[in-house]
Amino acid sequence: MLIKIGGSSVTVKDQKETFNETIVKWFTETIADVVSPFYRIGDTHDCALHEKPAVILVHGAGSFGHHTAKEFHMKGYPHNNSELNSNTMEGLAQTRFSVQKLNQRIVAELLAVGVKAVGISPCFGGLRNLDQFHEHQSWLIDIIRETLGAGLVPVLHGDACLYGSSAAILSGDTLVEMCSSLANQIVFLTDVDGVFQSDPKTNPAARCIPSIPVDSEGNLVSSHVIQATESSHSHDVTGGLKTKLAAAIAIAASGRPVTIAKSGSMSAQQVLRGEVGEDVRCTRIFRQE
Repeated sequence: MLIKIGGSSVTVKDQKETFNETIVKWFTETIADVVSPFYRIGDTHDCALHEKPAVILVHGAGSFGHHTAKEFHMKGYPHNNSELNSNTMEGLAQTRFSVQKLNQRIVAELLAVGVKAVGISPCFGGLRNLDQFHEHQSWLIDIIRETLGAGLVPVLHGDACLYGSSAAILSGDTLVEMCSSLANQIVFLTDVDGVFQSDPKTNPAARCIPSIPVDSEGNLVSSHVIQATESSHSHDVTGGLKTKLAAAIAIAASGRPVTIAKSGSMSAQQVLRGEVGEDVRCTRIFRQE
C-alpha cells in the first residue's frame, strides 16, 4: 500500500516549521496498526505470512519547506528555476534542510510506535538532465523495493532537487505517481474528506463525490463537476489538491485504484484497514473497464 499524507495535515501550514502533533500521532499509530508485522520492531516473521500489507509512505512538506521555497522563488516540477545561480542553490539547500527536519520527526515518531521506518530523499538520482526522468524513477523504485525487502518502511518526502539547468520542487504527489507501480492500493490523506462538487469551505451543502470512474486515457467517465479544493496557502508551490487529483487520475487510469480521505478521520482509518462500507466518507478513483 502506498500512502501519501499531505503537508496540510502533518503541519500547521500557515505557521513556518510548525508540527501538527495530533495528526502525526494519529498517523503513526494508524500505520503501526495496519502494517505487516515484518516491518515492526522486534518481529522477524516473513511478511508473506501475514495478511497485513507492506507500506510505502510519502509526506508533503507543509510549513517545512513551502515557506522557504517561496522565499527563494523555487518552482514546482516540471518547471524549473531558469538560472543556475547562488541564490537558487541556497534556496535548494535551505528548502531541503527544512523538509528533512520534518522527515526526521515523522520517522522518529514511527520508530517510537514500533515501525522500522527510514527516511529516503528523492533529491539525488539523476534529474540533472531533462531527459533523465525515467532513469530517476527507476532508481527510486529500486531503492524502495530494496528497502521493503529488508523489512524497512520507506518514508519519502517532497523535496528540492537539481533539475534541468537549475533546480525545482519535486512534490510528494508527483513522487506518488512515480512510485505507484509498486502498490496495488494508493491512498491520499488530505485535510478534506475527498473530492467535492463545490468548495466545502464556502458551501456547507457541498457534496463529497464517493466515486470517480476514469477510462484508460485518464478521462472522466461520468459528468461530475469537480471542485479541487483543500486548504489554500499563498506559499504552496506545488499546486495543492489540483496536483493531487491529476496524479490520482493518472494512477487510476493505469489500473490502480486511488482513495482520497481525511487525515485523522475514522473513514481514513477504515480505508487504511481495507474496510469498505457505505459509512466510509471518501472519494475512490478507479478505472472503469
